[in-house]
Amino acid sequence: EELKLDYEKLWSIFVRDCKTMYVDMNVLDRIEKLRRRYKTILVTDNMDCLNRFTVLALGLDRYFDEIVNSYYEKTFKNDNNGELFRSVIQRNGAEVENSILVDNSKSTCDCFEKLGGRSLFVTKEQPLGYWLGTITQ
Repeated sequence: EELKLDYEKLWSIFVRDCKTMYVDMNVLDRIEKLRRRYKTILVTDNMDCLNRFTVLALGLDRYFDEIVNSYYEKTFKNDNNGELFRSVIQRNGAEVENSILVDNSKSTCDCFEKLGGRSLFVTKEQPLGYWLGTITQ
């Protein structure tokens, strides 16, 4: 209101951007191949719009066994020493020690390793596609 912007126009741009977010199809194809051997779970610190618009528009639920969004869990990945990870892993019948986290946050990777899991830190030099290629398919 203070900016005197039309709410409906701004909202429609927001929804459109959520629905057209760029995701590398090569990465999704690799994740799909990993699903043949592993459970794949997307754990994200995000807003409700990810599930409402992005997941549906891009069909992300076809690539992951579960999508865990902090908005709905009411906790972030690093809260309570990574309790969200432990909870998600347990409800999927796995153990932290046999789990791999691929994430672009060093603090989240460190948190996951303190739980006993293995983490792969995504950087510009070693992007997601690089790390997915290191996981046995």
